[in-house]
Amino acid sequence: MEAISETRMQTEIILPDERYQRKLFIVAALAYGIPALAILIPFVATMVARGISLTSATAKTFYLVFGITTLAFWVIVVALIPSYFRSISYELTRDGVIVRKGVFTKVVKTIPYRNITNMVESRDLIDRHLVNLGSIKIQTAGKSGETGYEACLNGLAEWERVHAKVAMMLKSVSSSLEGESVKVRDGSETEKLDAILGELRSIRQLLERKSKQS
Repeated sequence: MEAISETRMQTEIILPDERYQRKLFIVAALAYGIPALAILIPFVATMVARGISLTSATAKTFYLVFGITTLAFWVIVVALIPSYFRSISYELTRDGVIVRKGVFTKVVKTIPYRNITNMVESRDLIDRHLVNLGSIKIQTAGKSGETGYEACLNGLAEWERVHAKVAMMLKSVSSSLEGESVKVRDGSETEKLDAILGELRSIRQLLERKSKQS
């Protein structure tokens, strides 16, 4: 289950669900398995079509290279995926969303609520049918005219709740900004009125002095 390790003063740290690690392994298996089969099946078919034994020296060399490549791939995957999974965290603060991840290079990305223009709940086939997870994709003003998203919160077991909380924070920040805008406008109008009244007083005093002189 998605772990929420800390909630203080509207700050919430969210870790991806353990099932997201399983999804990463499934994606890795598909990413390697499909191309591998696309190579293996035509090779075997060609050997059979040419009447070459599948235990010949050529076939054994191919199997050896194929096996070493497969083993090397999975050694790397098994070493990296758990480390990458543990590096991921999402933090919802009063000011924005902070995404942390990375194995060799630690990446920390901060997205202020005031810059967020769109959020999308996303669930692919693996999410829906195998791991029951969801993701939230965040788009900002700088990315509005581009493809892709500023950040993705992947591997969420409670993606709907997280989406609702971020949406609530966006609404709160928007209301606050509108209030500040109104205050600024009111202050500016007050200053203008004071300036006009000052000018009117000066004119009245000038007229009074002229009236006394005459």
